[in-house]
Amino acid sequence: MGASILPDLGAEILIPVCAVIGIAFSLVQWVLVSKVKLSPGRDLGSSGNNGAGGKNGYADYLIEEEEGLNDHNVVLKCAEIQSAISEGATSFLFTEYQYVGIFMVAFAILIFLFLGSVEGFSTKSQPCTYDQSKMCKPALATAAFSTISFLLGAVTSVVSGFLGMKIATYANARTTLEARKGVGKAFITAFRSGAVMGFLLAANGLLVLFIAINLFKLYYGDDWGGLFEAITGYGLGGSSMALFGRVGGGIYTKAADVGADLVGKVERNIPEDDPRNPAVIADNVGDNVGDIAGMGSDLFGSYAESSCAALVVASISSFGINHELTPMLYPLIISSVGIIVCLITTLFATDFFEIKAVKEIEPSLKRQLIISTVLMTVGIGIVSWIALPSSFTIFNFGEQKAVKNWQLFLCVAVGLWAGLIIGFVTEYYTSNAYSPVQDVADSCRTGAATNVIFGLALGYKSCIIPIFAIAGSIFVSFSFAAMYGIAVAALGMLSTIATGLAIDAYGPISDNAGGIAEMAGMNHRIRERTDALDAAGNTTAAIGKGFAIGSAALVSLALFGAFVSRAAISTVDVLTPKVFIGLLVGAMLPYWFSAMTMKSVGSAALKMVEEVRRQFNTIPGLMEGSAKPDYATCVKISTDASIKEMIPPGALVMLTPLVVGIFFGVETLSGVLAGSLVSGVQIAISASNTGGAWDNAKKYIEAGASEHARALGPKGSDAHKAAVIGDTIGDPLKDTSGPSLNILIKLMAVESLVFAPFFATHGGLLFKIFVKSAVKIFPSKGLTMTLMYDELMIMVNLENSIILDYNDKAWIIEHRRKKGAFLIRNYFPFLKTQEAKTSLRPLSPPIAIFGSKPQFLSAKLAMVSLPSLHQSPLKPSLVLLSSSSPSSPPFLQSLSFPSTTKRLPLRSSKPLHVKCSSTTPTSEPDPHLIRPVCILKIAIIGFGNYGQFLAKTLVSQGHKVLAHSRSDYSHIAKKLGVSFFLNPHDLCEQHPEVILFCTSIISTEQVLKTLPLQRLKRSTLFVDVLSVKEFAKNLLLEVLPRDFDIICSHPMFGPQSAKQSWKDLFFVYEKVRIGNESSRVQRCEDFLGIFQCEGCKMVEMSCTEHDRFAAGSQFMTHTVGRVLDMLGLESTPINTKGYETLLDLVENTCGDSFDLYYGLFLYNRSALEMLERLDLAFDALRNELFGRLHRVVRKQLFENGGKGKSLQDISHQNGAALASSSNALRSRDVVVPYEFKGKMSESFDESSKLKLAIVGFGNFGQFLAKTLTHQGHSVLAYSRSDYSDVARKLGVSFFSDANDLCEEHPEVILLCTSILSTEKVLKSLPLQRLKRSTLFVDVLSVKEFPKNLFLQHLPSDFDILCTHPMFGPESGKNGWNGLPFVFDKVRIGSDERRVARCNSFLDAFAREGCRMVEMTCVEHDWHAAGSQFITHTMGRVLEKLELESTPINTKGYETLLKLVENTAGDSFELYYGLFMYNVNAMEQLERMDFAFESLKKQLFGRLHGVLRKELFGNSEKYEVLQEKSHEQNGAAFSSSPGSVKIS
Repeated sequence: MGASILPDLGAEILIPVCAVIGIAFSLVQWVLVSKVKLSPGRDLGSSGNNGAGGKNGYADYLIEEEEGLNDHNVVLKCAEIQSAISEGATSFLFTEYQYVGIFMVAFAILIFLFLGSVEGFSTKSQPCTYDQSKMCKPALATAAFSTISFLLGAVTSVVSGFLGMKIATYANARTTLEARKGVGKAFITAFRSGAVMGFLLAANGLLVLFIAINLFKLYYGDDWGGLFEAITGYGLGGSSMALFGRVGGGIYTKAADVGADLVGKVERNIPEDDPRNPAVIADNVGDNVGDIAGMGSDLFGSYAESSCAALVVASISSFGINHELTPMLYPLIISSVGIIVCLITTLFATDFFEIKAVKEIEPSLKRQLIISTVLMTVGIGIVSWIALPSSFTIFNFGEQKAVKNWQLFLCVAVGLWAGLIIGFVTEYYTSNAYSPVQDVADSCRTGAATNVIFGLALGYKSCIIPIFAIAGSIFVSFSFAAMYGIAVAALGMLSTIATGLAIDAYGPISDNAGGIAEMAGMNHRIRERTDALDAAGNTTAAIGKGFAIGSAALVSLALFGAFVSRAAISTVDVLTPKVFIGLLVGAMLPYWFSAMTMKSVGSAALKMVEEVRRQFNTIPGLMEGSAKPDYATCVKISTDASIKEMIPPGALVMLTPLVVGIFFGVETLSGVLAGSLVSGVQIAISASNTGGAWDNAKKYIEAGASEHARALGPKGSDAHKAAVIGDTIGDPLKDTSGPSLNILIKLMAVESLVFAPFFATHGGLLFKIFVKSAVKIFPSKGLTMTLMYDELMIMVNLENSIILDYNDKAWIIEHRRKKGAFLIRNYFPFLKTQEAKTSLRPLSPPIAIFGSKPQFLSAKLAMVSLPSLHQSPLKPSLVLLSSSSPSSPPFLQSLSFPSTTKRLPLRSSKPLHVKCSSTTPTSEPDPHLIRPVCILKIAIIGFGNYGQFLAKTLVSQGHKVLAHSRSDYSHIAKKLGVSFFLNPHDLCEQHPEVILFCTSIISTEQVLKTLPLQRLKRSTLFVDVLSVKEFAKNLLLEVLPRDFDIICSHPMFGPQSAKQSWKDLFFVYEKVRIGNESSRVQRCEDFLGIFQCEGCKMVEMSCTEHDRFAAGSQFMTHTVGRVLDMLGLESTPINTKGYETLLDLVENTCGDSFDLYYGLFLYNRSALEMLERLDLAFDALRNELFGRLHRVVRKQLFENGGKGKSLQDISHQNGAALASSSNALRSRDVVVPYEFKGKMSESFDESSKLKLAIVGFGNFGQFLAKTLTHQGHSVLAYSRSDYSDVARKLGVSFFSDANDLCEEHPEVILLCTSILSTEKVLKSLPLQRLKRSTLFVDVLSVKEFPKNLFLQHLPSDFDILCTHPMFGPESGKNGWNGLPFVFDKVRIGSDERRVARCNSFLDAFAREGCRMVEMTCVEHDWHAAGSQFITHTMGRVLEKLELESTPINTKGYETLLKLVENTAGDSFELYYGLFMYNVNAMEQLERMDFAFESLKKQLFGRLHGVLRKELFGNSEKYEVLQEKSHEQNGAAFSSSPGSVKIS
């Protein structure tokens, strides 16, 4: 797959640098705007015309206006109005933020409590959601960090809105003053002011998110899934604040606007923004708190949520799994490049081109959109090239989808251009330069009613193209990159957010500038210029709303997908009642929300109208302009109304996911989210465009720019009044309800995502309560009994008893599709208790129940109780309350639930559907109907060992089995009850429903191509059982016509490993292609049910994932088994448990053909990698051994030991006798064991108790001491380390001085030191202080070395016994019974007392059940090289490979994992001793090396380069899938009902 070109460090530098550049650019723009002074005087131009003049004109003198006011008065008046607007806006926002702050803290606490309770506030790490084999941070950490990120997002959103408002109120008056110089100067000032807000918000949002990710990473480390789940709180915080900002600001501005327009323009016929209107200040304040602060928070929320949605999906894709930081930060890099692109684009509006006429304003703004989109497309292409690998995988509802970097580029580009399309469509329907708005204006000739009708029709019609654009971008994005593609498509729409915000903010600033010009009494030409700016601003604001709504739809869908995955919902089925009621409620929510917001605007506007009327009627001289209106009262009305009225709509949005999730569960909540998304987008688009069209229709009439507009009349005409009414109606639509709806759909989705773990764990309370009282039987053609709990055991008593166990087996009672028949499956499941095993027996033949007259059955309730964990009386486990009802058929009357069954905890809410007969059984059932309902006609192609093995079970379950093979197996088939066909044409003409391929890997393609497919039914299901899946999948897809169904499966067992049972063995499958017809789907489920009913662990997994795991498990298992087989391993009299597992592995693998193993190697590219890694691991282990090997020591040990050489020869002679019986006598003594129990037990008394001194009181010494003291022996101990505390607890006398120990005159000295320190310790013992007849015993794992050491250093008076207890604290923790104890009486005195002492010591082990084996030290070491040394060597080689458990472990692979676990716990000193002090070890090492090389040569000898090129060189798709298997190690099989949790 390769890595990204941009290194991780480069990405971590690029993102903050771009953010800082954006902040710096916004400050530069602010400095340029600030050069327009609000203080009076002509010193403004004192710098002259040198350098500062030109088209931006900041050093130009103000133009003297015609109305006679000088500059001094104009500037003062503008400054006064600007100050009033700023103070009003600031006062409102501070009041709003006080209420919102309380909510923010309360909701943060709620997030922490809900998410923390998912795992009971546990601080322990838990298995990861998407990869159960890995451990992730606890839910409490996710709760804490989600809370922090929520607060971060909320604060950032609040700051973004507040800064936007301050910038807008700072620039509005300056725009008014600049309008006196010309429309170009005013445009530049307004646009630069908007750019300050746009760049500041985009850069701050990016920088805060980037810093949060890096800070959270300090705790989460490699747990990127948990990290980015916690980061989702950032989007939730941003959107929740945006909701209150949009709703509160929208109510404020529209209440004032509607009040001012209705009384001022309609009733009093005064101009808009006339200073005599008491609501005019409130109206202008509203433009800033609603259209600026609210809009800023809204777009910040969209940006934060789209980034979080993309990051969450990426964290569980290959980016997150492989910890590729640069691709992981791809969404942030897009936003970073977007800042640079927008910076360049802004210069086109402010520096490269000059606006000289009104008609150039709108084209200039549209140019901004086009230029930014084109440049961003190039930028996205560059980013996708340098920041993404050439190919990677994306999480797609439980699977990993292969994606190329160019595909992801197209996803972002599609979103970007879809946004532009939406923008231009919005502009077409809302700009008065085009016919739709002109038609609306023309309809005003006949009054307000027709104006409203035309406006509504325009809004509805304007949905068509944007919805197609959104749908198209969704389809393309999802096809290329699943939900991640949709998330980055949304990010593509928002990638030019800085430019979009600049254009959006420009509109309200221009509107305010016009209001200030009117209130300051400036010339009408100034107002015309500001109105032109405002008209263009209205259009661009509508374009901005279109962007926001389109991106909200994509973001919500991406968040919805993340929620479905995180809540572990396999499918959202609209036919399920839970989901469908959610759809209906969700589709209703936007209407409810819109009704609340519009009524809120209406209520507030009503109070405003009454107040404005009161002032006009009660303040003398107000209409004449000689009195000043009471602006403050109107501002207070808007403030109080908006604060009060924003709470109910906000509560509706915030509480809906919580209420639905807690009480109705995640399925219903998924329906609510889908319904709100679908309806919310339509309403939002139509509302925004309708309102925008009405507003610009009014401005079209007022401007009178065309003959048609002038014909509609001047201001105050009937047409104009009708247009004002339409504008008034449209105000809450376009500025309150419409923009808030996109927050509704986003906020509900991100809130559901954040709380998904809580809902999945504790949600659905009402449904749980509803079904808690358990089983209901409903009258229908086939009665259905639904049990809502996992692991519920039900007993059904008929003529023959049978058990229903939902967790392990099932589903016994099934409905027959024909003639109303029902059947109890012929199946004997696993039973939980011994009593149940003896009382139940399998049903044969199956019992069928028939009948023709359905009877009505009253509902019957069953009580289900959960066993108490405390001491309390047990309640009934499951009882039918009215099973004896006379209206019940006999079948149901016989239902009972014996107390012998084991009570199990009732968990989950997964239903078990048991279908029972609703009819009375006839006394004589139709014999033709006594057969399984789900019987299949299955044809096995390839009837060798494995085909016969499967056929036995298929026949036993009642299926009709056919078979074909090139060899004649007719006699075997006849015994099994299988119809055999030598000719494939004859077989295919039987029209089997399922073709089951059991051929070898090598011959599969040839056999498949020889089948006469034309003779089969076109809907036949093809199934393979090969051990490699990607090859089989591609082959079937290539050869089979599209009409055929395909399942690729792998039963991970065979005749040897499953000879007892298939229970708990893995069955891996992928439904490659299954038709939509219910019969074909059911056939697929029936086939899989064959294996599920046998107890297999069903694992649904893609072929690519299977092959990745197969390389790590099956191939490794077979390789190790064949290497060991080449060594000719044989059972010894002293097999350890580890060596026994190796022998079992050889036995299991040697029965498989080399073709099978060769297929694993040839058709799975990952196998070559594993082979190379195994080779490197073996070399590394040898180097580690040889690096520590000192030739001098080995020379001292072996070169001069001629005796050792002769003993080795003896061992070879003895080996011949052992080999002849080893295969038949696994783990049995081939030499006569010493019968201690028979000789010693009878006379064992106090005199038999010994005084033993253990020298070396480490783990093994303490392990032996426990048993020896328990038997009553007196135990002393000595060690160089202080173990006095441990010894005291064990009842052992501890000595830190060897002299003190020896002076106690122990009868037996038991050396439990390490191999390397034995000689040194022995030489340090004061032997002169011991009795001369003392017995010395060692327990080392090599024997020839201590034997020679004792003989060399101990005086001839001492007795010597060399022993090896072939167990330790781990393998002997449950008792020593049956474990081998090897000994050699090297030198025992002839005195009867010394012989008895030796026997007493050995009896200590015999009494514990050890298998006593008397064997020479030479023989021991020969066998040890073949068992212990081989075991440890293989364990350490595999340990270097870092083998990990997979979701599909075979028994052989489990053996390897246990071997690694057992050997990894032993020190390297022990292993080194086995090598160093055993001359035979070197020979075994060389033999292993030779065996491995021989195996490789055997493999490579059969490998043909041409064949490998055909398999891997020409299939680009297969390359991608194989590369994917190299990169990822996680399995996405959570969607499977039989998913297996790996602990």
